[in-house]
Amino acid sequence: FLSKPCEAFFSFVRSFARWPGFPAMASQAEAPTAVEAAEATGRLSSGARNLLAGSISGVACKVVEYPFDTVKVLQQTMGSQYSGALDCLATTYRGGGILAFYRGIASPLVGAMAENATLFVSYGWMKKLLKVDEGAATLANPVPMWKYLVSG
Repeated sequence: FLSKPCEAFFSFVRSFARWPGFPAMASQAEAPTAVEAAEATGRLSSGARNLLAGSISGVACKVVEYPFDTVKVLQQTMGSQYSGALDCLATTYRGGGILAFYRGIASPLVGAMAENATLFVSYGWMKKLLKVDEGAATLANPVPMWKYLVSG
């Protein structure tokens, strides 16, 4: 059901190649498939690596952020019970230890993993589509900024 919107988006992105001064973009026929790339190198494909890295970053972000969100929500819902953020933090810790700050994290954790994985994969895919080669870039020959802007 996403094939029509996706094709419209990629046709829009390919239209950048027709702008004056913009280099031609890679055609899909030139690029090896993810399976071919993984077989050739014996390593994860860049898409799988981006998926894994995005999922791990989603977990890391949520684990750091969730206790602060818990204190914020407790103050919003039961603000009169606490004299401030530090009092809310101390009371919550005394009431259930460190795990009290992570109650209900499962659903937000899955959402953060999916969100970050999607961002990492789409950014990497767009950089590949636009032939962004950061390894070959130098100060004298940098990657054009428009490629980063289009990639996201």
